[in-house]
Amino acid sequence: MEETISIDWLSVGMLLATIVLAFLTGAYVFLTKRLVKSQVDPYIAVFVHHDNTRPTIIQLIIRNIGAAVAKNIKFTINGSLPARAFGLEEKTSKEANKMVDGPLISGIPALIPGEDRRIDWGQYGGLMKSIGDKEIIIKAIYETDDSRKITTDSVVEVKSFLNTNASKYDPYEGIVKELEKISHQLNNIGSKESVLTLKVDNK
Repeated sequence: MEETISIDWLSVGMLLATIVLAFLTGAYVFLTKRLVKSQVDPYIAVFVHHDNTRPTIIQLIIRNIGAAVAKNIKFTINGSLPARAFGLEEKTSKEANKMVDGPLISGIPALIPGEDRRIDWGQYGGLMKSIGDKEIIIKAIYETDDSRKITTDSVVEVKSFLNTNASKYDPYEGIVKELEKISHQLNNIGSKESVLTLKVDNK
């Protein structure tokens, strides 16, 4: 004797919908938690930058671009990182030594938000001779206030600085110079008037 199995498709559909809803709610909570943490966590970035006050100098900058203090910062480098690779032309530059000291080697105890460490890395010619077209990945490992560990990767290279302009234009500097000229001219006018007054009095 055969038994007929009746399936309540409405109940099955509601069960599946409940499971999907629970999954989506869990994913939403997880992503929201990560988003909130990313807005209040530290973030250590290492990047290459022209020194605006010394246009030929290229620096490595380690900066906390996050919103909290980063502690016990350590770095690992996937390759050899040159140190003080000076030289304007690649052909005439000397081979730079490997970086063996400084914050990227010994680490940094802490960086508050916006704080940085600047390293004079070299000049374009010397750096190109040392690393050429290579991209060097620097991994930063650090802790938050609640002892969570965070890892961030930064890519540093020098090839993209070819034919770039490192000069710094400060509009206020031009205004100050113009004001200084006006002040100097007014002083000259004042001096001439004093001379004329004296001549009149002597008569």
